[in-house]
Amino acid sequence: MDETGYLSLFLFNTSSHLKPYFRQRCHNKFGTGFCFLGTSTLIAASGHSTDSIDVSLWDTLMPPRSRLTCSFLSHEHGCTNVAYCGINKSLIIGGRKGGVFVYDLRQQKILRSIPYAHDSGISYLSVDNDLMATGSYDGVVKVWKLSGDSESEITPSKIFLPIVENKHKLRDSCVHCIRVYGKYLFSSSQGALSVRII
Repeated sequence: MDETGYLSLFLFNTSSHLKPYFRQRCHNKFGTGFCFLGTSTLIAASGHSTDSIDVSLWDTLMPPRSRLTCSFLSHEHGCTNVAYCGINKSLIIGGRKGGVFVYDLRQQKILRSIPYAHDSGISYLSVDNDLMATGSYDGVVKVWKLSGDSESEITPSKIFLPIVENKHKLRDSCVHCIRVYGKYLFSSSQGALSVRII
């Protein structure tokens, strides 16, 4: 996904000239990211469009005019990231103002929300089974448990890991990458790698 909203997908196992096999303008203001929805043919794209759309879902096997399967506004100021949770077939959506929403792809509605998960925008999302890790532009990493009784709110995971406040305190403290893998949380910011046991 480039900053103008175009998503290009490439095949690297071919010796021919490197050209995208799929190219689509997903958002007409700017694009911020994408994720695959459990298969290599279904994609969720994040960004912002003039028609107040910040999340769009695409099917790469469809003809160009029919590729867009669903689009909606999740965050008033645009979303910054999307991540797919295969366990409950939902899309995790991070916003420019620090909010996080869980969108049910089957029912096409927001199931859970935490409008103020971070004080600044969500820079990265990662999902592993029942855990979600969020990183923000101010360097804060938090881990959340996705399952629970509440239908409207996600709660911080106190059982697995306390909230990691300002783990990355460098000039550019934006969290660039997070991975939850098994019992480990990996996060990086400005060349520094942090590993925590969950």
